[in-house]
Amino acid sequence: MEQQNQQSIQETARSKPPVKTNWKPRRNHFGILRGKYLAIVATAAILAVGGVLLFSYLGKSPGINPITSAQCRQIEKEIDILIKQASYCEADGDCVLSEEAAYPVCGCPNVINVNTDVSKILEKKQEWEGSGCGEDRPVCSPCVPPNYNTCQENRCVGTHYRPTTMQELKGYPELYKVMPELLHGHKVMVEGIYRWGFEDSNFDETADSQEYNIWVEVNEDTKLEGKPLNFHKAAFVGGVKLDAKHEGTAKVIIYGTFQTGKSENRIGYGHLGLWKHQIVVDKIVFESSGQGVEAVTSKIAYSPNEEVVVEIKNNLAKDIWVQGLCSVPFTLQQYNAGEWVNYGPDPTIDCIAAARNVKPGERFEYRINLAQVYGYKNFQIGSGRYRFLFRYSFANLNLVGQKTQLFDAFSNEFTIGGTQSFQFNARIVGSYASPGESSKVAILGNIVYLTDISQGLLAVDVSDPTTPKLLDSFKIDGGGAYAVSVSGASFQPHVLVGGYGSSKVVALEEIMYPDRKLNLQLLKESNAKRSVQEAVPLIDYTYFLAIDGPEFEVYDALTGESRIIAGTPGGHILDFAIASGSPGVASVWVPMLLAAQGEKGIAIFRVDGLPKKDPRLAEVLTLEGYTYAVDVDEKNMGYALSGNDIIVITIQPFGDQKILAPRGRLSFDGGAADLDVTNGIAAIAMWDKGVKFIDVGDPDNLKELGVIDTPGRVRDVELIYNANKNAYYAYVADDRDDLQIIEVRR
Repeated sequence: MEQQNQQSIQETARSKPPVKTNWKPRRNHFGILRGKYLAIVATAAILAVGGVLLFSYLGKSPGINPITSAQCRQIEKEIDILIKQASYCEADGDCVLSEEAAYPVCGCPNVINVNTDVSKILEKKQEWEGSGCGEDRPVCSPCVPPNYNTCQENRCVGTHYRPTTMQELKGYPELYKVMPELLHGHKVMVEGIYRWGFEDSNFDETADSQEYNIWVEVNEDTKLEGKPLNFHKAAFVGGVKLDAKHEGTAKVIIYGTFQTGKSENRIGYGHLGLWKHQIVVDKIVFESSGQGVEAVTSKIAYSPNEEVVVEIKNNLAKDIWVQGLCSVPFTLQQYNAGEWVNYGPDPTIDCIAAARNVKPGERFEYRINLAQVYGYKNFQIGSGRYRFLFRYSFANLNLVGQKTQLFDAFSNEFTIGGTQSFQFNARIVGSYASPGESSKVAILGNIVYLTDISQGLLAVDVSDPTTPKLLDSFKIDGGGAYAVSVSGASFQPHVLVGGYGSSKVVALEEIMYPDRKLNLQLLKESNAKRSVQEAVPLIDYTYFLAIDGPEFEVYDALTGESRIIAGTPGGHILDFAIASGSPGVASVWVPMLLAAQGEKGIAIFRVDGLPKKDPRLAEVLTLEGYTYAVDVDEKNMGYALSGNDIIVITIQPFGDQKILAPRGRLSFDGGAADLDVTNGIAAIAMWDKGVKFIDVGDPDNLKELGVIDTPGRVRDVELIYNANKNAYYAYVADDRDDLQIIEVRR
């Protein structure tokens, strides 16, 4: 039956000509072509066969023969693989545009790693040419190379932004009748003046423009290059209320997508829909942020009668003119009540002088005796935190009638008066941009583990604190990461990560290759009893988890097994630290667990016998205020943040006497999130107020050393002492402003 159906189909197909024509061959009733029509067909067949034989005889083949063509495709595939391998990156600075890395057929330059050895790519391209693959090269369209290179998911990506002008963007509505789709939705690159502040994110030719033309839309993915400290991304992304310290202007280059309305009745952009257009920003390059033009003092601590040496540096690729004033080109500012204010009488008021031209790479000094400059008319400079403000322009300030824009730049902070100021020298030396919001930080050796509440865990190489580099990352299934703890006690270092807003717990094994390539391998994935807020390792694969409640959890990262341990009734365990003590036998190490219990103060647990025995509550110390963070230093001294105080806690060996005893105390303004203590210095995460450093060398007499403000909100801090450099390094999870690295010297 099936054969009959197939035969019927074949016969039907033969009965229908594939193409309808006016010429129809005549057949007899047997289906055979009649006389002259048969002759015509036969003649055509003979000519076709003869043509093929003639081409073969003359050795003329149209295009590349099949064998050569296959070889070419193979070589092209190998070139493609080499170029893709060359696009690996860890940061935007790794990516460059390369002519050598262009594909052989109509290939435009590709974006590859700056350290790529392109010799192998060139060898393959020469092999491609030598095989005759380029003989029938097609006519190629002109290349439009990218002008903006980024590192996305460890791959170099090039994007083309159309260079444009502010006038072109602002004049766009007049072009509706001619070209309504000219720039809307296109990537643009434009230079102008950016003004930000309360309900304002305006982009125009001048900072004082009152026209609502172009709104600057900043998002979580916006990259910031040369960002000034008074620009706070969180103010735009997260709705942080802007105050005076978050307002400013700067000359910038903006890369982003231009958007505008389609009709006269369109709803505008930005606050209250007042702006006619907007740019959804991919990247902002601040040309006048203080990183390009700097004022650096010779020291960070001075006496009231001491001469201050200030060096101005122009690190930009263009001339600047520093505003000319008779005395000094500076206004002294003091940090008072959480903000910077101009200090005392201005010694340069009503005093005009020629502006100083500063060439690219040029630097010069001013020497100022603070007592002489600011100490007149019964006004004496007092002790405190200070900085200098000075102004400059890209236009010649000495030319009358020229339209100019002045930019503010600030010196580093320094202190005047007091003895403790001479012991503290701190500055931000490096940073690494996390994709989302950073929450917790942990460090092992030269690797910092940073949690991102939307993107997961980042492993960052900080062997050079000034240029941190991403080694590897791990995204938790179902969301980001919040808590992190790392242990190197076992044979192979491992990391425990708690999921953001969930009870997910992930244990990772750290595999480090000789060329400092890190691979985070999944060891175990399971669930905690509740959401993990903090984690601390004991030994081997045992971790203690603060699980947002009055109990805590003992967790085995190797097996995923866990058990609940009760704390003080009515308490709320928020943080842990491991201490060690002696039960009377020096050779036996007995660990103890110090726990912050909120309104119930501090608890200490004896945890000998782990993992076979449960931790046993040994003692509770009630403190004034809500206890939310604890730490233990290398001398087995405990520390607690309770209310607005840092408290030193003596931890005694187990015996008849009390284990916990409070000693020194120091109060500070504002709330805090975390602390870390090492080698006589405590670092306190102060949310919007930066990182506060405390001298705890004398447990009974704590001294505040200073505060370093960060761009964002400090949520967590880890402090490490580097004996080789005789310096401390604070690694800060700075919310939306990424990983910040602070160097502290005494």
